[in-house]
Amino acid sequence: MAVSGTFYFCGSSEMCYKWIYSEAGEKSTLYINKWRVPNPPPKSINVTVKFKDEFEAEKIRSERDYAKKPELKNEPIIRYVHRVSCHSNTVKFYIEGYERPFDSIYIPCSFLNGNEDIKLVQIVINWN
Repeated sequence: MAVSGTFYFCGSSEMCYKWIYSEAGEKSTLYINKWRVPNPPPKSINVTVKFKDEFEAEKIRSERDYAKKPELKNEPIIRYVHRVSCHSNTVKFYIEGYERPFDSIYIPCSFLNGNEDIKLVQIVINWN
């Protein structure tokens, strides 16, 4: 079953905006490339982790697509991510390929429903 959490905006760097999740002692930070974020950046985002039987089609567009049609930035980010490593309270997942809206995400273990060894999940990011 899919698990969701709210991440709150907490700053930016030259290339990315930053959101943080902090609940029940678990913390996670997500950096999303500025070219993929609506303007102005939302104060919060909803991040959903989906498992194989819940996957929907990925939405992959180029940075150029978003530059030509900024309204596309309002669409959710839907991407598959692959497990890289397990940490104390999070599991690191990475997007493969080009045109990545973000490189990696540290998913809180509670989002994985006891499946910390899972190799592939889908991340859906909705703008609040």
